[in-house]
This record gives sequence, structure tokens and C-alpha cells, in this order.
Amino acid sequence: MRRVVTDVELRRVDLGDGDWVDLKRRLTVADREYINNAVSEASKIGAREGDDGEVTVTGVNWASAFGATLRRSIVAWGGPGFCVHDHEDGSPHSDDGGSNGCGPLPLTSAHIAALDDGTANRLAAIINAGDPRPRKEEGAHP
Repeated sequence: MRRVVTDVELRRVDLGDGDWVDLKRRLTVADREYINNAVSEASKIGAREGDDGEVTVTGVNWASAFGATLRRSIVAWGGPGFCVHDHEDGSPHSDDGGSNGCGPLPLTSAHIAALDDGTANRLAAIINAGDPRPRKEEGAHP
């Protein structure tokens, strides 16, 4: 496996009921910097300034890390649960944008933030588990 990510490799997660999400298979240093910056900025909300002018961060905003990780990892989604139309009336869904005007909601920070908690937690667990492909043992010699 390359240690430098030159092409984004995806893995499709089947969420059931025709819904799916494509995730980055591996995050990069740039992805981690994005996540860390999001946490740092959000944690400043809980910061306090001392008498000497030093700013002390009083805690880490883990919710920001959670959201930033999802925003950086989710590359695409589709299926009736992500459709621009509400199909509760039983109308058929089509990911190809057919005559019924179906298509996935745009992949925005606001839509990712609106994911239901169960789906978000499931995706985060998959992301945090890392790349499921087997690796050669470190330091193994033939």
C-alpha cells in the first residue's frame, strides 16, 4: 500500500433501504489538519484570557472533531434517504435524476450536520476503524 495518497480511494457503505455513502478509504495529513483546525477554532469558544494576556483553552470541543471528520470523509451519497424529494408518498426513487427529478441532496456541511445521529455514529465508527484491507506485518522479512 502506498504511504503517500495520490488518488482518493473510496469505499461504499451500504446503509440499507437503497441508501449508500462513499467514504475516503484513508485520511491524509491535510485531512487531519482540517479536523484539528476545526477543533481548535471551536475550542476557542471555551478559552479564557488570564491576567497576563495568555489565552488558555479550557477544553476540547469533541463534537467539532466528529463533524469535521464526517465532512472530510464523506465524498458522495445516494438513495431515497438522501433524495431531494420526500418519497413518503410512495413515489419511486431514481438516483439518475430521471423524469421525477430525483437526485441526492448536495453534499454540504449543513446537510452533513443534519444527518440523523444513528447514521452519523455508524459512519464515524467505520471511519475511525480505518482501512479494512489487510496489511503486511510491519518489519516482517521474507
